Amino acid sequence: MANRNGRIIESAAELFAERGYQGTSIEAIADRAGVSRSLIFFHFDSKNGLLSAVVAEVCSRWLGAIIAAAAGMVGLDALTEALRTRGRILREEPQVARLVTVLMAEALALAPDLAPTFAGLIEALTEQVSTWVEEATACGQLDLALEAPAVARFIVAALEGATQLWALEPDRYDVAAADATLLAVINVLRAD
Repeated sequence: MANRNGRIIESAAELFAERGYQGTSIEAIADRAGVSRSLIFFHFDSKNGLLSAVVAEVCSRWLGAIIAAAAGMVGLDALTEALRTRGRILREEPQVARLVTVLMAEALALAPDLAPTFAGLIEALTEQVSTWVEEATACGQLDLALEAPAVARFIVAALEGATQLWALEPDRYDVAAADATLLAVINVLRAD
């Protein structure tokens, strides 16, 4: 059963990325997943219920990959690796990043009850970045006059903004250059 749910979620994620939430029918998801329409409603209650499952799965997986890439690292090394991984995901799996961006914008308009899910994911990333900034300060990599949570919110806001710009024009927006710029800004704070 879990495998079937996984197929439904994956099919919905692919179609939502291609067509958006409004442009995707339950019938199209059922066809792609190889299941009946009624089975989708049985497992997810509604299209919004399926959307919630897709958001939770895809966003958690994306965030998990970014955090896992920096496992065992601390401070600026961890933050740098996380930024590199995020950029790699945008380049190698553009449908995932586009899905997250499209769903965040579209889902919040159509299903405002998803706002806490998105806010929770952003908060989890912000807390992790804050930890890395605190580690960098503690080990002398950074000399900050600002509180780590404020710096973390700035970094995450820059990342989210960059991801949205990329989603609008992936061929014109250079993710690597944006990440390099953010790292350069962070390195300005580096203790000498």
